[in-house]
Amino acid sequence: MGRAVRYNLGSLAFGSLLLAIVKFIRAILEFLQKRLYGAENVVLKFLYRALQCWFYILENFLKFLTKRAYIMIAMYGKGFCRSARDSFSLVARNVVRVVVLDRVTTFLLFTGKATITLATTALAFFYFTGRVEVDSLPKVQLYYDFLPVIIVFIGSYYICDTFFDVYEMGVNTIFLCFLEDSENNDGSAQKPFYMSAPLKKILGKKNEFSDVGT
Repeated sequence: MGRAVRYNLGSLAFGSLLLAIVKFIRAILEFLQKRLYGAENVVLKFLYRALQCWFYILENFLKFLTKRAYIMIAMYGKGFCRSARDSFSLVARNVVRVVVLDRVTTFLLFTGKATITLATTALAFFYFTGRVEVDSLPKVQLYYDFLPVIIVFIGSYYICDTFFDVYEMGVNTIFLCFLEDSENNDGSAQKPFYMSAPLKKILGKKNEFSDVGT
């Protein structure tokens, strides 16, 4: 952590600055669109919508790129622009793997979020409707039972989404490390694979000598 703050804080701040600038521009465009809501200029309306679409795509692309640039910064300690370029090149060379992993990860994480959210909401529903009594909690009588249940549903999903972002970042980190290991090493004594033994077994890779990952 100290090394990251000392040597890479500027790179981290630069990535955040890029996203903040794009978000700020989008906010300005939305404000101008509301002010000109009743305008009859078709060309102007089309221009605003085109710009909003463009900056929306740019923001999501920067989010995708920034996450992977941060991973490369942690791996090699290079600057943000160099790390962003290297990570983009690495992803472009392995685009099929990236797409498959992204879809699978998104599905699994959403399943986890939905499971936790629904379980929490179900417990809140049974408690606030009085169908289940907990000795350590006071008995509640509400006129609108579903209002706190809805609040619990929204709050629990938001909390799950925040915490599961950590797991998503971990998956992306491991995946980029695997891609770097696969491209830069060939299992020889000079360039051994550094991935774990179970991962080498799954992928059918092995070192020519005693495994480093064991």
